[in-house]
Order: sequence, then structure tokens, then C-alpha cells
Amino acid sequence: MEVSKHDKVCIAVPVYNGAKTLSTTLQSLVDQDYKNFEIFICDNSSTDGTDKIIAEYEQKYPQLISHIVNPVVLNGEANWLYMLSNLPGGANYIALFHADDIYEPTIISEQVAVLKATGAGAAFTVANLIDERGNNINRQMKFTPFLPADFEIKDVYGFDEIYISILKHHNYIKTPSAFFPFETLTKQVPLFKKEFKSSADLDLWLRIAKTNGISIINKPLLRYRISATQGSQVLSKGRTHLADFFTVMDSHLTENLRRHENAKWYEAMRAMNYIICSYHLIRLNNSLEALQMLKQALNAKHTRYIFKINGGYKQYAFGWLMYLVLKLKFERFFNRYVVLDM
Repeated sequence: MEVSKHDKVCIAVPVYNGAKTLSTTLQSLVDQDYKNFEIFICDNSSTDGTDKIIAEYEQKYPQLISHIVNPVVLNGEANWLYMLSNLPGGANYIALFHADDIYEPTIISEQVAVLKATGAGAAFTVANLIDERGNNINRQMKFTPFLPADFEIKDVYGFDEIYISILKHHNYIKTPSAFFPFETLTKQVPLFKKEFKSSADLDLWLRIAKTNGISIINKPLLRYRISATQGSQVLSKGRTHLADFFTVMDSHLTENLRRHENAKWYEAMRAMNYIICSYHLIRLNNSLEALQMLKQALNAKHTRYIFKINGGYKQYAFGWLMYLVLKLKFERFFNRYVVLDM
């Protein structure tokens, strides 16, 4: 497509020990059909040979790729902030892409076109899921790579539309497809709020939706990798407190939104999350807190909605099993014979 000098895009890619996937990601970006862009990599002090891959691509594409290295290893949000505060100048659009995903060759051109047409504060796309080897796992994960069927397809979505839909369907905004005008960065202060930890990005997208609206292209222009070593998977292992997702959603939950029908689905998701946390608490011999969480999770008002969620009835039954284990003081037997990967 024909572009002008005012349409330059900076693709910002944070990476930490991404040697297994970085080459594939960078090649998918180099092969974009939109040509007026640069790739800016922020290496979070990797130790697995990531630096060699970056050097190889910089040598091959010196006009296209540059990078910086964090002096120390930072957490995810701090790494993003460090990267964004050191962006090269001259770009009108910023893409925040991940080092373990694969991007279809038209994603940049289609996102630029959407933002030019709508004036939205950010553009995202939906995604196909892939495993560590790059195989499509949509069917295996019972995942549909499109927006929810009950979500009206529009060019731009305001806060209420996005938030109400997420109450029912959880967060389907794919952060590794985040794309926005450079001015969006200057309007949101702070960019990432520390209290939201691993879900600080969701809070940012909701704030942008409030001020400018966001677009979500209902086409899988991203192959989103699911692996045991990615940040979100590592953080969820062994978690004994509610996911950070709920902290973000609760902070935006007004009384009016709380009365919406979808809020019941949200509370069902919270109950299921409590059940997972309870399991980990039992494993840590914290029976009292586990029992308190289970009492909240097994509240009868959630049951009908939990059963409508994929796998919900099994999780609910498991919650009752753990409740009986705690009431009968069978924790030692449970920990010895029940070991789950969750």
C-alpha cells in the first residue's frame, strides 16, 4: 500500500530469554506488507542467546531494526515502561508486540487503516492460538478466534460495550496486538498502574476506551502462543489470591454496571478463581483461608452461571470435594493423593 512519511510505525518488542521464538517473530514482522516502519527491541538482560539473534537481525536489516538492553532484569510492566521511555522518535504509530507470537503480513497495514478511518485510541485484533511448536490449537483449547457471538461488530467500541462484554467472556483483548497513535501514550498517565500488576495492560485499554474508544479487528491477524514458560502461565501457577484481572475489573465496576446481567457471569468467574486458589492454599496447608474462599465460591447464587461456563460444573464439583476434605480434616490424605497442574 502507498504510505507517506507521516505514517511511520514503530513496532516495539520487549523480550526476555526469547531465543526459542524470537527469530520467527522478527521474520513475521520483517515480512509485513506495510513498509514504512521500524522494529525496536528491548532486551530485558536475557541470558539464553537472545542477544545473538538480535545482532543477527540487526546486521541483516540495519535500517529496520535497533535495540536497547535493560541494565537489570525488570518485571513485565517495568520492562515495558523502560522500553516506551526510550523509543526512537519520528513514529506516528506504536505497536506493542510480543517476542513469542507470530504476526500475519497484513496486521500493520490493517491496523493503520482502521485508526485512520475511525480515529480510535487503539486498535487490536483477534488471534489464533498456537502451541510451543507453532501448531494451531484452537480446537484443542475449544477456542474460537473471533469476537464473542453476542458482541455487536462495530468499528469503534466505547468503555461500556467492552467492559460489559468482558464481564461475561473474560478478557479477550489480545495485548500482543496493541497498536495506537503516539499521542495515546501522552494522554494516559500513568501508563501502567502498579496496583494492577500483571493486568495493568487491561486497565490501560479500558482507560483508552473511556477517552477515545478502541477498535478490535474481527480477523485473526495474530498467532498467539500458549506455552508453559510464558509470563501469564508462570504467574498463574500456584496462585493463592484472585487473579489481577479481578482487581482491574472491580476498580471500574460501578453500581450501574454491577446490576447488569453480565455481572452474574463475572461473579461466577470469580467463584471459579476462588476454587483454584483454594486448591493451592490446601497444598500449602493453609486450610482456614482455603475454607473461607470455598464458602464464597460455593455460594448457591453462582451455580447456574458456573455450569454454563466451559468445564464449570467439574470445577464446582471439585470445589465441593475440597470443602468436604477440609470439614472432615482429610487435608493430609488429599495432598498425598490429589495432585493437579493448575
